[in-house]
Amino acid sequence: MFFAIAMLFACSVQPPDPDTMLENTPVYSANGRFYAVPRWIERLPDFTSGRAGTLLGLDTLPPIETEDSERTFTPLRTTVTTALYESKDTRRLLLAEIPIAIEQLGTVLVADSGRYVAAVRTPGHGSCNDYPYASTPLVTIYRSNGTLMRAITVGDVASEYDVMQLQRADPLTFVLRPESDTREVIVIKAGAQERRIDIATGELLDDKRDLFARPHAYVTAVSSERKLGDPFASDVVRIDSAKLLAQAIDAPLPDYPMVAMKARISGVVHVRFLVSEKGQVVAVENSPLPFGIDAATVAAAQRWSFRPMLIDGNRVKFTGEVAFHFENPLTVVMSTP
Repeated sequence: MFFAIAMLFACSVQPPDPDTMLENTPVYSANGRFYAVPRWIERLPDFTSGRAGTLLGLDTLPPIETEDSERTFTPLRTTVTTALYESKDTRRLLLAEIPIAIEQLGTVLVADSGRYVAAVRTPGHGSCNDYPYASTPLVTIYRSNGTLMRAITVGDVASEYDVMQLQRADPLTFVLRPESDTREVIVIKAGAQERRIDIATGELLDDKRDLFARPHAYVTAVSSERKLGDPFASDVVRIDSAKLLAQAIDAPLPDYPMVAMKARISGVVHVRFLVSEKGQVVAVENSPLPFGIDAATVAAAQRWSFRPMLIDGNRVKFTGEVAFHFENPLTVVMSTP
C-alpha cells in the first residue's frame, strides 16, 4: 500500500500508519521518454519504497494516550528536489536535480521534449487553511538545467471572482498536451473552461476571463401574485405579469450583491410596481430576501420605465408583479417567506 505524501510536507497533518509503504512517485512525459521524481522523502532513493515509520521517524514518536488524541507530523522543509531523468536504450540518465519551493509544488508535468518541467498546484483544496489569493503560485516552469523560466500565479490566469470561488469549487486540473509538432501547452481546466500556457515560453495563450460561471439575475413573469401587503389605491388598473413585462421599455437588472456572491446565495424576490399615467415607477413593494438581494432588487426596480397605458383613450395608473431571480451556480437557495 502506498500513501500520498505530498500534503505531509505542505503542512502539519495526521501522519500515515508506520507500516504504510511510501515512494517518491515518478511522473512521466506523454511519450514516456522523460520522467521526473519529486523527492518528497529525501532519505528514500529514487524508484524504491520504504516503511513510513522508518523514513519519517514515526517509530520513535511517543505513543498516543487515548483514541481521541491526535499526533501530527510537521516536517521542516521549504523545497523539494525534483530529479529529471531520460530513458535511453536500457539506461536511466539523470539530467537535472531541480529544487522547487514547497508552496509551488502539488505535482509536476514533464514535456515530451524533456526540456521543461512544470510544477503545478491546485489552490484552495489542500489542508492547513490553504486559502487562495491572486499571488498564490499556480504553474512554475523550469528548464531542464534547473533554471526558473516562468512563475505564473492564480491572479495571472483567474479573475478576481474566480479567486473567490476556488476554495469551494471543484479543483482545477492540469494536463500537458501537444498542440502542434513544435508546441506543448499546459491546460488548466475548470469544468468546461480551459486556459492554455505554452510550456516553452510561459506565454498565456488565452485571455484572462472568468473560469467559473458568475451569479446572475434575470426577470420572469409570475403565474400568481403573492400577498405583498395592502393593495394600491382602488383607481389603479391591475394587469397580469406577462402584460406588465410587455409594457416595460427600460428594465435594468439588479447587480448581484458581493456579500450574496460570497455566501453563495440564490433566491427570488417578487416585486409589485405602481406605475403612473406617464409610465414612471411611483412605488414598489417587494418580498424580503437577505444578504442585500432585496435592496438591490428595489434599487433596480425603481429605475424601470413603462409605456403609458390607455383605457378608453385615457392614460391610467396600473400595477403588476414580476419575479427577480438571483442564480448562483454554486449556491445555497433561499426562499422568500
